[in-house]
Amino acid sequence: MSLKTLSSVPVDPSQQSGLHRFSSWLVLAYWGFFLIIHVFTDCFLDLHTFTDCGKLALFSGLAVLPLALYTLVLIVPHLEWPWYGNVFISLALLGFYILSAYFTVKKLDLLWSIATRPAIEQQWPILRVEQVFARRGGFIHTRVMLRINQKPVELETSRSSYFLLKNRSLIAGKISISALNEYIVRDLNVSASERWQARRAYAQDWFQRYWWLGVLIVLYLIWQWIKSRLFPKTA
Repeated sequence: MSLKTLSSVPVDPSQQSGLHRFSSWLVLAYWGFFLIIHVFTDCFLDLHTFTDCGKLALFSGLAVLPLALYTLVLIVPHLEWPWYGNVFISLALLGFYILSAYFTVKKLDLLWSIATRPAIEQQWPILRVEQVFARRGGFIHTRVMLRINQKPVELETSRSSYFLLKNRSLIAGKISISALNEYIVRDLNVSASERWQARRAYAQDWFQRYWWLGVLIVLYLIWQWIKSRLFPKTA
């Protein structure tokens, strides 16, 4: 059969729409999985180290590249932007996919290691607790320096854990090492009420920093109400 004959064979529209739906659900499933992994990490993990790995980032990016390209095919034709805008959004979206895949693999390693690797109960002096800020992202996580096996080790933890650990000089819990050679600290000897107090302190801190967002939302709602009352659309 010639190439011309192959090109003239009609394609069943139902097959095309079925493939489109499958690909779209695959993209949604990927981002849903991404969110679940990050929520689970915050729920089940107290502290961990984070060591960058270029090879892991490369392989993660290659694995997720088909989904990234499919998302570009869905989005870019509908933007009606100039060519440089399309180039920018394409690069930004590809980068976002690669980073999301990389961080998901790293956190999967932590969660899998919690479930499968043995842990040792220890007690560690707390050398330093500090908030980590991104230029535009605000307070993104907490950095904690513990003395583990007679050497200082820098670990990451959630934002609320800053208020849990900042006034402590000593902490005990269970420690293990992940498949990617990261320290994992969990089951800290703190009560549930102490954790809730830390979350409440973080919430208060957040509202103090971003109270203006609420003001903007209220002003916007008031403006929309005034516009609908005083400037109704005429037919």
